[in-house]
Order: sequence, then structure tokens, then C-alpha cells
Amino acid sequence: MIGDLFTLAGEQKNSLIAGTILHVLATLFASAPYIFLYFIIKALFTEPLDLPQLWWLLAAIATSIVLQGIFLHQANQITYINSFRAIGSWRLKLGDRIRKLPMGFLINKQTGDLNSIISQDMRQIEAVPTLIYPKIVSGLTQLVAIVSFLFFVDWHLSLATIAGFPFAILLFLSSRKTTKRLTQNQKKAQISANSRIIEYIQGLAVLKAFSQAGKRFGKLEQALEEYKQANLAMVYKLALPSIAFGAALDFSLFILLVVGLDRFFAGNIPVFVFLLFAILSLRIYAPIIDLWISMVRLGKWMQR
Repeated sequence: MIGDLFTLAGEQKNSLIAGTILHVLATLFASAPYIFLYFIIKALFTEPLDLPQLWWLLAAIATSIVLQGIFLHQANQITYINSFRAIGSWRLKLGDRIRKLPMGFLINKQTGDLNSIISQDMRQIEAVPTLIYPKIVSGLTQLVAIVSFLFFVDWHLSLATIAGFPFAILLFLSSRKTTKRLTQNQKKAQISANSRIIEYIQGLAVLKAFSQAGKRFGKLEQALEEYKQANLAMVYKLALPSIAFGAALDFSLFILLVVGLDRFFAGNIPVFVFLLFAILSLRIYAPIIDLWISMVRLGKWMQR
């Protein structure tokens, strides 16, 4: 899916790569305060309390936040400007392609097919390079950065932190087929509904003459009902995998607490290490959930 995005980027590919690098740097600086937090917690449990060290650590956190803001501003500027340039190029190419299509192709297509592609599909695809892709890059970078640091602190608790990840990955992979099937069904229902609406509007005068307007035009009502059911299916059939994904992450937190308390009472880790993992585990799971949502949306829209 990401490879398709870079292929479609065309002349804006280098700018997309530059924006990706800046997003990675911004996310690394956003993750840096959690590393300094470890040393702050450690210093608070160390006698005597070293106040100058604490001030230096707080200054380092402030510097990281400022640098994150600078890199994120530059990343968003490059990403948004060049993404909309690429989207404009896609629209022009699409229009030129439609102009060159033979009449036989248009006759074999439903009335709402091209209308759906030009208006709705392109509008939804616009969000991929501007919103979805940066979230995926940031989520993966932050996950790798924080988990790598936690392995440096204590690998036992790190394994407990990611204990539910294999189940979450399996859920994501299994849900891709469901997402693809539901997206295709929604697409067909959308095209049919658009076609019936256009037919209804264009033939409204004739329909009124034969008293077939409104609910009496059965094709329109049926097409709209099918489109409604396709959208509802997209929601409730993807709800269960999403709930299971969250449960897998909650399972990781439960395992972390069990292993952490066991190692703490056994004297294998100090209390500040356990506190660090308890705090950062919650920070890890938030971007993972965002990553899940972004990947599902990316998979759905790239099917367009």
C-alpha cells in the first residue's frame, strides 16, 4: 500500500521522502522526553537529590519539545504542499484519461461510475498523503523508538509490554481481507446509488407524468437501501476486530503489571523502573491504536 503511494507520487516522490524523514525526526524528538523522564524518576529515588541534574534534564525535555515543533512544522509544510500538488496532478491525469476513453467504454459503464470516481473517490484519497501516511510514519517511529529504549532498560518487562503484539498483528492481517471485501461491496452500492439518483433527476419530468416519482421509483429506493446496508456492514463488521485489537493491547498491560510486580517483589528491579514501564506502556498503546485506525483507513482507500 505504501509502495503504491510512492508510485502515484510521481514527480513529488522526492518531496514525499523528505517529508517522511522530517516526520521521523520530529517523532524522535517527541519520544526523547520519555528517555529523560527515566533519568528524572531515577534521580528522584536516588539519595542525595541532585537538583542541578534535574534542571538539566528538564531543559533537555524543553529543547526536545521545541525541536519537535520545528521539524514537525517543516514536515507538515512539505507534506501538505507537495501532496496537494500530487493530488492536482492526479486529477488532471484522470480528466485527460477520461477524455480519451472510447464511447464504447462509457456505454458499458453505469452513469454513476465515473461520477463516483471523480467526486467521492478522489476526495477520500486526498487524505492518504496529507493525513493518513504521516500518522503511520509517526506511529511506527514512536513505537520503535520507545520499545527499543525499554529493551535497554529491562528486556523482561519489554517483552511483557509487547506480549499482545503478535495477536494484534494477526488481527490486523485477518481484517484486511474483510476490509477489502466490504470496501468493494460499498463501492458497488455507491455506484449503483449514484446511477439511480442521476437517472431519477434526468427523468424526473417523465416520472412525474406517469406518477412514478418519490418512493414509487423502486430502483432508486432499492439502490439507496443497498448503499445504506453496505455502509452499516462496513461499521459493525469492522467493530469486532477493533475491539479485539484493543483487548490484545490491554492483555499486554495486564502481563506487564504481573511480570513487573513479580520482578519488583523478587528484588530484580527498583521501583522507578516499574513506574517507568507503567507510565510508558500507556504511551505506547495510544499510537498503536492510531496506527491501527490509519492502516485500516489506508487499506480501505487504496482499494479505491
